[in-house]
Parts: sequence; structure tokens; C-alpha cells
Amino acid sequence: MKTRMEPGLGNSEREPSLITEVDMNDFINFNGVNLVKHDYNILTGIAKEYFHKTAEKYFSNLREASKLVYLHVEDKRVRRLDMCSQSLIEVPKGIDKLVNLSVLSLSSNQIEDVSGLGNLVELERLYLGYNQIRDITGLGNLVNLELLGLSNNPNLDCNAWNNKKVIDELKERECEVYL
Repeated sequence: MKTRMEPGLGNSEREPSLITEVDMNDFINFNGVNLVKHDYNILTGIAKEYFHKTAEKYFSNLREASKLVYLHVEDKRVRRLDMCSQSLIEVPKGIDKLVNLSVLSLSSNQIEDVSGLGNLVELERLYLGYNQIRDITGLGNLVNLELLGLSNNPNLDCNAWNNKKVIDELKERECEVYL
């Protein structure tokens, strides 16, 4: 998770004001990114790993933050999102609102349907390996895609006409497709 740092109100300290990248997702609702039934120890680890040292103190007490139930993400500024190994069975609702995403990783989940990703036209890298995907026709709209990872999707028939057509179109646009 990365933030843009801005001066604090009425003091000389700097404090985080805007999340610009989300590198781990434990979020339920992307319309306002809610944190519900969350292990705050994970967030403490994220804060220590990704935030500037000046921001660490603002997140050091997350273990006791039982009242934290909502985290707002400025959707238009999120460029990278890593949701690997989150036991997802579908693409999270509202992810299509993250219109400036350039990198999205949904690997190692149980996702079958990726049709909700077709509007993310700024995507350059999309990692979908180790899922249960069957149909990728919705990904043909991703004109800026440079890399598509689809390895280890046992239900994906790359020779099926609809999937083969998308793969061929992506390769024609010089997108690297990993099957």
C-alpha cells in the first residue's frame, strides 16, 4: 500500500492523506472499500512494510483498532492491486470502478468468471493464474494489455473458438500471453 504524503493540519509533521496503491486486499466492498472481520495484524505488517517511516506511527496501534470498519480508497488513483490467494470465488464487485488500474493480480483464487474486467482498459498486466476460469471473451477489450497470465486454469479451453480468438487478438497486439 502506498500513500502520498501531505503536511499535517496545524503541525510540522507529515501524515498520509491519500492511498495511491493497494498491494494487498482484504477488502469486502470496493465502492468504499470496507474492512469487515479483518485481522488487523495483517494491516500492521502492511503498514510497516510499505509506508514511509514517518507514517508508521499512525498505523502502529491497528492491533487494538476494533472500531476501524471502513477504509476509503480514492478509486481513480489506484494503479496496482494485488489480490492473490484471497479465496475469492468471483471478481470483487465494483472493481470495474478502478479505471486507472495498470496492474491487477487475482492469481491463486477460485475465480471462474472474469467478464467484469473488460472495462479496465488501462490494464497493462493482468495475472489470473491458478483459478478456475473457463471463458476469457471479456478480456478482448483490454487494448493496453502487455501481459496476461492464465497458467494453471484447468477449466480453460484455449482451443475453444471464443477463447482462441481473444488470445490471437491479444498476441497480434504484442501482448505476452502465458497459458
